[in-house]
Amino acid sequence: MELIFSTASTELFKVGESSIERWRELYQDDEIVQGLDHPVVAFNGTDPVGLFEVTIDYYESIMWLDLLWVAPDSRLSGVGSSILHYLTETCQYKKIKLYAANHSAPFYQKHGFKCSVGNYYERDND
Repeated sequence: MELIFSTASTELFKVGESSIERWRELYQDDEIVQGLDHPVVAFNGTDPVGLFEVTIDYYESIMWLDLLWVAPDSRLSGVGSSILHYLTETCQYKKIKLYAANHSAPFYQKHGFKCSVGNYYERDND
């Protein structure tokens, strides 16, 4: 699945303020979506289908995946996998780390993340 990514302000990705405003309008009742500071929105054509947010630890050269969220009508269609593929291909840091809830851990493991401690997972970025 070929997705297009857009964000309002981050050093990693290019801008597209109206895309975030549109996403927030579509999911105005979703507290997760509304609470994000700098989400990156994934589009399939002109339809917003997912988003993610990252934090960078420059000192340790780690990209933390703070959130990966897929729109309900786009789940189980490859959107999450496409977002992770994009992140791993464009990441400029030594590791990618994240916290995974028990139900999402198999998804991340399928994409090469290994459990480090508790529900924290990481993947070397070669």
